Amino acid sequence: MAPPTRKRVTRWERSVVWGMLRNPAYKGTACFNKTKVGPRQNVTKPFRLTGRAVLGEKTCAHERPREEWIEIPVPALVSEDTFALAAERLADNKRLAPRRTIEPSLVQGLVSCRRCGYAFYRTSSRSSARKIHYYRCRGSDG
Repeated sequence: MAPPTRKRVTRWERSVVWGMLRNPAYKGTACFNKTKVGPRQNVTKPFRLTGRAVLGEKTCAHERPREEWIEIPVPALVSEDTFALAAERLADNKRLAPRRTIEPSLVQGLVSCRRCGYAFYRTSSRSSARKIHYYRCRGSDG
């Protein structure tokens, strides 16, 4: 059984685990000055649908170069080797993800979900005769 989360639910959210696996504080090095405020570069459809893009929220946080970060030693929760292995697995997962579409489709980035506004991604399955491509909404998966 997984340890309880901060909100006392038994299931950890994917984004929380992803953030933990990338946070150097878990290996003993907290970092300050990692981001800076700058102009928003991509205004996504879900962001536009909230109405904030129209109201003038034109800034967001951008990651600073690694050499500008200020490192602060803190007690490590995992070893450097374990943290490096997690980073390697994250990179492998990104490279080998089934939703990674190397071959672009005609409507990639143009079709979005009517309910949540997220873009569809292409996935596929195999029948006995051929490969069948179809689109799924990232917001309603899971």
